Amino acid sequence: MEEEMEDLAVDQSAQSFDVGRGLALMARSDEELFQAFCADLNEVGRISKEWFTRLVKSKSEEKARLEGMMVACRKKAKACGLLISLHQARQAAEGVKRGRCPGPREDPRTRRGEGQTEGEGRPIRRGDCPAKG
Repeated sequence: MEEEMEDLAVDQSAQSFDVGRGLALMARSDEELFQAFCADLNEVGRISKEWFTRLVKSKSEEKARLEGMMVACRKKAKACGLLISLHQARQAAEGVKRGRCPGPREDPRTRRGEGQTEGEGRPIRRGDCPAKG
């Protein structure tokens, strides 16, 4: 029985030693955890700033890219308009050479006779053609 009491006393002293040591270890690990947390928080802040900078930069780059596309589209539309008017002028010139006048162009949004003065909208007769003058 005495032997059991000594073993129990040794076990209790070992446990009390571990408890004190465990608290010290726990306190140290909490401090290390806190330092790691602070380091991670600083890293997150740094990464957030980098991402924000990238986002702002990419937004301005995207805006510039879209503006460039709009300018290119306007240039193409203007070129297409010029090609169409050149084509129409060429067709009119060929019609004059052949002795034909292009008929009056009607606006498809208005019907014949609406908002027109006398003589407008009537078909051009052969004698009316300036090419035959």
